[in-house]
Amino acid sequence: MSKVLSWDPRPAVNIGAKISDKAQKLDADTAKAASAIDMSYEYWKRAAGDAARDRAAQDRDHARRTKQVMGDIQQEIYIQLDAIVGYIDVIKEAKRDAEDSEYHLYVEDDGEVRSRMPNWKVVLEHGPDGLVAKEGYEFYLTSRIRGALTSIQQTDKEGAEKIRRHLESLSPEVQRGATPMPSDPKLAEILTKYQTAPSKSGATLWPSGLLLNEIRMVSPDFQPTFMTPEEVALLELQLTKPDGISRVTDFFDFKSQAEEAAKKAYDNDPAALNDGHGDAFRHMYWNSLMTQRYGEDWTQSFGTAHEGIGGNAPAREAMDLHNNSLGRQVAVEHPNASPEELQRLVQQKIDAGDAIVINQQQQIEWSNRVKVGETGSPEPSDIPLPAGK
Repeated sequence: MSKVLSWDPRPAVNIGAKISDKAQKLDADTAKAASAIDMSYEYWKRAAGDAARDRAAQDRDHARRTKQVMGDIQQEIYIQLDAIVGYIDVIKEAKRDAEDSEYHLYVEDDGEVRSRMPNWKVVLEHGPDGLVAKEGYEFYLTSRIRGALTSIQQTDKEGAEKIRRHLESLSPEVQRGATPMPSDPKLAEILTKYQTAPSKSGATLWPSGLLLNEIRMVSPDFQPTFMTPEEVALLELQLTKPDGISRVTDFFDFKSQAEEAAKKAYDNDPAALNDGHGDAFRHMYWNSLMTQRYGEDWTQSFGTAHEGIGGNAPAREAMDLHNNSLGRQVAVEHPNASPEELQRLVQQKIDAGDAIVINQQQQIEWSNRVKVGETGSPEPSDIPLPAGK
């Protein structure tokens, strides 16, 4: 709670203002350039001149669209900031109410409200009903504070995803122009092919409510995950099976198993596990486990939906989707392989250079052309590429 209360929104406000300034400058510069070329009729004639003027008009349209996207991002930043500041105000008010209470209440850093006054003294000063009132007030204030903290966390995650999704509205020409292409023709093909369209709506935490409670009866420590609606729909399809709950808990177990196996295979090397060989191992092994359990088609659909959060860096998205396909291939070719055998087969493909990692130039590269621990990592969010065909 202390970190939340000490948070300063001004840097984020300044970022929004800078985005607006850049949008206005882009609009002014491209308008000036388009006007200059548009006035070239007198000296630049025939097909070449007409083609240049047509291209200038197209570029101007792309710039207008980019300005709109930048403006939308600025407004989204302010909307999310306003929501977070509102929840912080709720926490501040509840904290004041606690500190002003006759029960000498205070707030722990985890949001729990407690009393410095021992219960015997509460009974002595306020009677038995006073003890009930104190505990009820503690519960009420704790619920307000923790509810606001949860809302801040959710707003932060969902707001970031909403901001990234605006990048999907850039014109395909701008998206392609902002993405450097590998010199290897096969890698360039993979980069453009393995891109997915964004989710139709924002991601949310799943599962919740009665379903979450039912799953926790089987797995008490289970925690919901941030998912796109398409991911949720695919998992809810599994719930329609006779062993639906088991299928869903297996899904999350597979994810954990893949993460642990990748850490073991690459000795917890942060570089390898973050867009490197360990990350490739994790995606491939996870997809091979899912393919054995749910089939190739369902696993392919889920792997694609998993990348549907907007604003993914193109290199990371291509790496993940390509490696997903290799993992499915391993399981299809070895349907009865044990987990240990799947891991061995996945490692063989990485060592042979069939998998994709990110090099230090933030481009995709074959896994045998980059040493373990010498990979790079693109920005968490970036201008996406159009969906591949």
